[in-house]
Amino acid sequence: MFGGNDDRNTHHANNEKTMKNLLIVFSALFITGYVFTIAHAKQSPQIDEIDALLNKVSKNIQSAGEVTKMAQTMNAKMVEAKVEEKKALEKEVAKAESKIEAMATTMMFMGVDTSLVGMDTASIANMMRLNGIK
Repeated sequence: MFGGNDDRNTHHANNEKTMKNLLIVFSALFITGYVFTIAHAKQSPQIDEIDALLNKVSKNIQSAGEVTKMAQTMNAKMVEAKVEEKKALEKEVAKAESKIEAMATTMMFMGVDTSLVGMDTASIANMMRLNGIK
């Protein structure tokens, strides 16, 4: 049957030849595909590469932690500075209020109306200068 053409049927001989050719072509394509698939297959990364990537990620995490600590420290310093600035401003306001009270008392003893309604800043400054307050 496959070994030779004993039955002398030409149709059978052509089918056998066609089958052999198809088997050769299919085998050639299969082997070619197998070889190229192996050649282009992605190899798994080496252990050293994975360790290097893990070290890099670890360093990035560590540096991010350091930056966070620095930001927290700077924030605490800024809050501390703002608290001190607020205390200083409160002291300045208290001083200014005491000066204003002293001026108002002086002006009242001099017979000047302390409401100063309708007076502009220049007029008030002139009046204070004339009375020797400023």
